[in-house]
Amino acid sequence: MEPSLCNLPSPGRSDAVERRIRRRMGRALADFSMLEEGDRVLVAVSGGKDSLSLLDLLDRHRGRSPVRYSVVAVHVDLGGCRSRAAVLESHFRGRGYAHRMVETLS
Repeated sequence: MEPSLCNLPSPGRSDAVERRIRRRMGRALADFSMLEEGDRVLVAVSGGKDSLSLLDLLDRHRGRSPVRYSVVAVHVDLGGCRSRAAVLESHFRGRGYAHRMVETLS
């Protein structure tokens, strides 16, 4: 059976913790001028909850931000029997994320 990313929150879910995180992230992005018009943000996605959450938060922020920027997910597949590359690529495609899959040579 192929592993899944079923434990991820759905894009429309909005609880108090998620709202607080989004609000604080938006404030930090603005306070520290972290994004400029036309920026392209690369999010290195390992497949863990932290990198997948960051990708989702930045992508959703994009729709509300006065600054226009793009987000690209990048996964470096180290190969091996525990590779999640196929699951991640399916997730990226399903959510409509721009993405790149990079394979390393052993």
